[in-house]
Amino acid sequence: MTDYAQINPGKHHLGYRFPTPVLVEKLPMHAEDEYSIELKYKHVVTVNRTAYVGNVQVFNRRNGSIKVESDSMYKSVVNEFDTFASYNKIEAAVNDGEEITGLAEFADKILQFKQNTLYVINVSRQVEVLESTHKHKGVSNPAAICKTDYGIAWANQHGCYLYDGRKVVDLLEKGGIQRIKEDTWSDFIDTPMVGYFPQKRQIIVVDDISTTGDGACYIYDMVTASWTNATSATFADAVKSNFITDWNGDLVHATSATPKKWSDTSASTNSFNFKTKDIDFGHPSLRKKVYRVRISYKGDANSLRVEYTINGDTDTFLKFEDTDDTTGKPTGSETFQPLANQTDLTVWHHVELKPATSSEANNIYSFQLRILGQTGAGTAPEITRVECVADVSDSLDGKYFDITTGGGKTLIWFDTDDSGTSAPSGTGSYADTIEVTQVGTGDSAERVAIALASAINEDAGAHTTAEVDGSAVIITDVQNQARTNASDGDTGFTIITASEGGTGSAPATFEINDISIIYRIKSVK
Repeated sequence: MTDYAQINPGKHHLGYRFPTPVLVEKLPMHAEDEYSIELKYKHVVTVNRTAYVGNVQVFNRRNGSIKVESDSMYKSVVNEFDTFASYNKIEAAVNDGEEITGLAEFADKILQFKQNTLYVINVSRQVEVLESTHKHKGVSNPAAICKTDYGIAWANQHGCYLYDGRKVVDLLEKGGIQRIKEDTWSDFIDTPMVGYFPQKRQIIVVDDISTTGDGACYIYDMVTASWTNATSATFADAVKSNFITDWNGDLVHATSATPKKWSDTSASTNSFNFKTKDIDFGHPSLRKKVYRVRISYKGDANSLRVEYTINGDTDTFLKFEDTDDTTGKPTGSETFQPLANQTDLTVWHHVELKPATSSEANNIYSFQLRILGQTGAGTAPEITRVECVADVSDSLDGKYFDITTGGGKTLIWFDTDDSGTSAPSGTGSYADTIEVTQVGTGDSAERVAIALASAINEDAGAHTTAEVDGSAVIITDVQNQARTNASDGDTGFTIITASEGGTGSAPATFEINDISIIYRIKSVK
């Protein structure tokens, strides 16, 4: 019978077997020795069954040399993760004054981080290719890098970023608008650590991995693309490990020998202060009218203060109408506490907030909503706005108004031209007295405001600070305490409590599901 060894088109061979080629798995021993190196490394990732190591110490056993290559990366032999050769060296940039501080992999790409620069290297083929270079996108330590469902996230002094396999996205910006100011971010961050909480799809950025920070953090929700700031002591003021995600999907780190699990379970707090950005609805130069603010919530909310400001004003807080506990509709009476205690936690309750004075929410350019966790104010100082009037023929001489500070009830009175006028008796007893002597006869309201603010700031008690806003003076308590509201005696000034102080709490049962603002853009005149 014919013995077919190999068949080619149109031909065949009889009685002859072609020999099976010999497979050489390794180079000759002397050739391996010539290029073989031993490495110690600080950073490693594994891609396509190959280990890539960076910031290395190279030991060449053949000649006995030891060399530190802090900006170099080597790759191993495939499936042999501890076997390296000198010719498998990868250098994105040589002698650039930076060392590799971290490595991460995503979508057949290696992200090589240095202190100031990020290099994206494509490793999908036999030869690695440098795809892109990103200045000011480096990290100070590997704990500042984490892997998410969406790509690689990291943080530094300049921002928080995400690489999605195609491009680097700055998470502090959206639609050309910066959501966290540069100075706010740089003041917050030191040597950060970053982790990913897969159960909520959130990125956690902690201010510092050592004891330098105060344990504060920012939380980025990848579903809503929004940021939340968590106050100091959220994390321990101690040396911390990097974050890891354990087998159960929990975000874990350690301080000393103590493992800690990240938890976002709600609890009562005395520092609840929710506020939106100053919303211009995408048209900063056009006038608008706000009709309603609709909120869906659950839990005990009747002690929360809800207010709004307009046109970037941070001193004057405006009221909504109160709402019916059952229907959530406006009732017509104005209040700073329009929400109710909704004890049924199985459903979301809806409320419509209508500006108490509709004209105050009309012809505006921007709108900001604030919800604070305390009857009257939340964790904020008492802020009082005093609208001054001009002096007419010594009309302010001997006149006064009352304000309560950390030093107690205070009498503020005027001695025009510093003429030696006696202090008025006022109402009741006083713990402190502030005399204003720099007002001259016939001074304008603006000059009166300057003199009043100067006298308050020079007060030895230093219980408040004052700043001038045209003919008004904004007086801010130095403590977050509830105070008796200021009141006029006989000056004729208009005195408004712009924000009441306090350190109350927000109930643990309170949750917000949705906030909607009903508005329309006014026609251009």
